[in-house]
Amino acid sequence: MTLCPSTGNASTTRRYDWIEYENGITLGKKSHCKSFQDKVDSWWRFWYHCSYCMCLCDARYSSTSHRYWSLRPVQSDIGQNKIIVGIRFIKLNKVVHIQIRQATLLPKLLLNTTTAEWVPVSKIDVGDNKRTVEGLDYHKMTYEKRALDLDDVILPAKYLVTGVQFRMLGSHLNLEIQGTAFNYETGQLEKGLHHKQSNDNTDVSENPRTQLNLDNLDVSTSSPSPSTPNPLRNSFILFTHSSLEDDVAQPPLPFIDIQPVSTTPLSPLSGVGVYHKGTPGYGGFVAPRLFTFDPTQYVVESEVRLEEQK
Repeated sequence: MTLCPSTGNASTTRRYDWIEYENGITLGKKSHCKSFQDKVDSWWRFWYHCSYCMCLCDARYSSTSHRYWSLRPVQSDIGQNKIIVGIRFIKLNKVVHIQIRQATLLPKLLLNTTTAEWVPVSKIDVGDNKRTVEGLDYHKMTYEKRALDLDDVILPAKYLVTGVQFRMLGSHLNLEIQGTAFNYETGQLEKGLHHKQSNDNTDVSENPRTQLNLDNLDVSTSSPSPSTPNPLRNSFILFTHSSLEDDVAQPPLPFIDIQPVSTTPLSPLSGVGVYHKGTPGYGGFVAPRLFTFDPTQYVVESEVRLEEQK
């Protein structure tokens, strides 16, 4: 067979661009080889036939491996009456973090948009065993622990989102959010009234999760169509490799969407979700999404009080 090794520049961790067998079968998208073509053959050693094979490598101790997720809780500045109004994933020092955007809450669910700001994430050094602890500060993904739960987590009525974090639920990364009660008329957060919300279902619960199958898919950057949200609920994904046939099984899938998510205009939130989006045949992306607070309950209450006063 003929191998086309990747050029191996700083922007890629690919090892091969394509592989072609003598029978014409090609793995990957064959094009002009930018490095060199290397022809290799199986061989016999005494009565043993030695053939090349494909292996899935879990380079968990590699210095170039980016497989870490922050488990630290992220909160808005509740003391300054600030709530979360935006979310995004960022990567810092090989660790994926949830970064929040916060703004000051005003009376009647209004926001002081001039105070809106992205809060710096708490830096994690996975090599500093004195200051960071695996399983407490961060999660290290391995072949056995590479699941991410896909959930839309909604708070009970009369709570606004003030905190968010990933936690471990068994071997799964699982989203948990914090809500804080507030006074509609004054806009003041009730600093002692918090509520945490999550979906604690597992794949062996009474209402078990369903795995979203991402096997043998191409990278989504090759898709000719825009991604659409996957409607499957109470589900999870396993991070895996790209298609052997289409991409020589190299980049991890799905990709992580790092676009910031917030509303225009900014709005108080009642929930946060993590979902998968993509197109058929492609691995897609995991991304955060937001759910705005429904103010109609307070409008109805105001109308009732007006009727009672008549």
